[in-house]
Amino acid sequence: MDGCIVMGPYEGDEVVIALEKRHVPVVCADIDPANPDDPWAVRVDYGPATESLLSAALALGARRVALIAGSEANNWTRSTKTLIQQWCTEAGVSLSAHNLYEGEGSVGAAGLAYELLTSSEAPDTIIVSSTRFASGVLAAAKRLDLTIPEDLRICALTDSALTREASPPITSLDLLLEDQAKACVDLLIHRLSGSAPTARPVVVTPSVRWRSSLAQIEN
Repeated sequence: MDGCIVMGPYEGDEVVIALEKRHVPVVCADIDPANPDDPWAVRVDYGPATESLLSAALALGARRVALIAGSEANNWTRSTKTLIQQWCTEAGVSLSAHNLYEGEGSVGAAGLAYELLTSSEAPDTIIVSSTRFASGVLAAAKRLDLTIPEDLRICALTDSALTREASPPITSLDLLLEDQAKACVDLLIHRLSGSAPTARPVVVTPSVRWRSSLAQIEN
């Protein structure tokens, strides 16, 4: 191949290392956590949209937040987890963070969410990384006859048909994968031309897709 795009590399990603050993030009969609200064990566700024989700939850009365995050060592998982932890600390909001292997899917998330929601310190807001996790949390809430969003607010840190078509629909972070893809192709063509890295990093900023599981605050 002339060049390769690696999506969401893991820390010290073996695919990236193998390609570089073969002298294949690589562009990463999001950074390798072990190489945050890589000039040939399209960066994703999770901060503004993640903070908007949290601010909306706080305005609607969130005081006990639970985060069900994936266990994979990529920048999306690590950055959003760090952002949420820092924000909750500064806002004085209680946070319980739980790692769940992505392969557990909706069934694993439903089991974990049921345990959390029946505990003595049940969360009033649950944030999940994966949309399959969101489906599981919604199933647990329905099992307990909780009303969304009155009894429980739910939001996801990525978007798919599972969140868009849920009942009720789930507020989600749109990672703008199409924009990331275009930016990566442009950056790879730039690299293949023999040009130096761009003077400024290429950055994509996700957007919030507001739905009824967590309403948008009014300005």
